[in-house]
Amino acid sequence: ELELSNNNIRIVERDALAGLAGLQSKVFFLNNQGVETIRPWALRTLGRVHELMLNNNSLYEIGACTFAGMAQLRLLDMRYNKIDTVQPGAFTGLHSLAVLNMEDNFLEVLAARMFAHMPNLTTLLLSANNIELVEPDAFGGLSGSLLGLFLRNNRLRHVKSHYFSGLERLETL
Repeated sequence: ELELSNNNIRIVERDALAGLAGLQSKVFFLNNQGVETIRPWALRTLGRVHELMLNNNSLYEIGACTFAGMAQLRLLDMRYNKIDTVQPGAFTGLHSLAVLNMEDNFLEVLAARMFAHMPNLTTLLLSANNIELVEPDAFGGLSGSLLGLFLRNNRLRHVKSHYFSGLERLETL
């Protein structure tokens, strides 16, 4: 494990973790920090990490290529942040990710193909956000993998047929 929790890191710059290229740790804790920004490609040297804990920070946006290079990541925990925006391509390269936890954030819209770059995602936790709109094909790319989708305590008023179309393996909603 590599634990950097409970410090005062606000911005993770692109080369800030460059010295960790040989890191053998499977779990990286960067939680309880007040992290507001992770620059694109800033985490690329953590390619062997399996679990990334970013919970209890102040992240408000996940930009394109934020997690690029993290091909072995299996669990990404971003609970209890202030995330209201996920840019297209934010999850590019997360081919091994099985669990994405984005509970207790400020997401309002699930954009089309927002999660498409995670073909092995089995569990998606989105409870306690402000989700009002699920765009058609928001879960596109997850049809063969997603087993659990958690959306409780959001602002959804209607369930439309396109919300869950194609999620053939879904067991828990």
